[in-house]
Amino acid sequence: MTIAVAALTLAGSPPGAGAKPSHRGATAGLFGTTVWEPPTIEEFQRMAAGGLSDVRLIFFPGAVEQQPGWRDWRLYDKLVGDAARGGMAIDPMLFGVPGWMDPDPSTLPVQSQAQENFWFAFVRDAARRYGPGGQFWAQNPGLTPHPMRNWEVWNEPNINEFTGEHAQVKAREFARLLRITRAALNAASPANRIVLGGLYRRPRPGHGIRMTRFLERLYKLRHGRSLFDAVAIHPYAARPRQILRVTESARRVMNANGDTRKPIWITEVGWTTGGNYWSQSLYRATPQQQATRVRGTARILLAHRRQLRLRRVDWYTWRDFSGGDNFWDKYMGLFTADGHPKPAWTALTQITGGTVGGVIKNLGHKPLPPGPGPAPGGGGSQPPSPPPCLLPGILC
Repeated sequence: MTIAVAALTLAGSPPGAGAKPSHRGATAGLFGTTVWEPPTIEEFQRMAAGGLSDVRLIFFPGAVEQQPGWRDWRLYDKLVGDAARGGMAIDPMLFGVPGWMDPDPSTLPVQSQAQENFWFAFVRDAARRYGPGGQFWAQNPGLTPHPMRNWEVWNEPNINEFTGEHAQVKAREFARLLRITRAALNAASPANRIVLGGLYRRPRPGHGIRMTRFLERLYKLRHGRSLFDAVAIHPYAARPRQILRVTESARRVMNANGDTRKPIWITEVGWTTGGNYWSQSLYRATPQQQATRVRGTARILLAHRRQLRLRRVDWYTWRDFSGGDNFWDKYMGLFTADGHPKPAWTALTQITGGTVGGVIKNLGHKPLPPGPGPAPGGGGSQPPSPPPCLLPGILC
């Protein structure tokens, strides 16, 4: 979401600390969270202790190749390693292009052969590094491997603002990106799978295509079913029952097109507890209301998990964003920006059977220092430092 939500939507107490979890064991592998800023090992450990299993992490080419021809994987090496040390797996979300390629980082990289070649090489190399049998795991034998197999492609591709600032969403263009990504992932390992980038349920009129309509258009394309192995959605809504209805509508489209066995991933869902224009947000909530809705959503989705073929639910987001603007979409965390658990975190751990814990003291707000090595061409200058957030040019 959530840059998109800014453009699209301007328009209960948690259980007591002594309550027994309602679904101990039933949530294994289901719940995860999303992050904007690089978490620390302590944060990953808190996620795992709280009953989460996975982190949805933006894999942004602009954070790796800030200069043409110069690859710097240090940011993701650290994140992937820290996640493994903290007991968490990563679900990568491939999104964006470097600023030197296009001033709008959300432009789909299918506007030229050079862009397509760049995207193919980046995806292939990322999968070779962090996927099954990846170089990173071979170089770090002390880590328990958590190879990335499920690669989410793009973020809310049914919204104009997420396919290029001046572009009208085209299912055929996005299908082209999926085909290139499929070829790149297969070149790395046949074990890799594509998760269709999280579809937003209903963009504002003139700003995109409704989730179900966009999905239907993809299915109507030649070999449309072969484009992806799972469908990710962002069923933001005011109440848990509405979230269920949105998810059911995606399931109906998939079933009607013969994809009854493919799973659904919910890769963003949540509510905001503050920020500018909070009162105008469709997803506003007090901290106690956020807790009630997280608990209610978790329970209702658990109850319908099998019929929905629901594989993942990623809460948006881990903690409030510490920098940039104060728009309401930066206040949807389960924790505050300074590491204090919100009531929603307590509510979620009552479902997962996890531990609430206290304040997280070591937070990932600082950028990494420059690393050794010459710049391309043999010069002596250092490459740029990795950015302090996971979407430079948009968030930082």
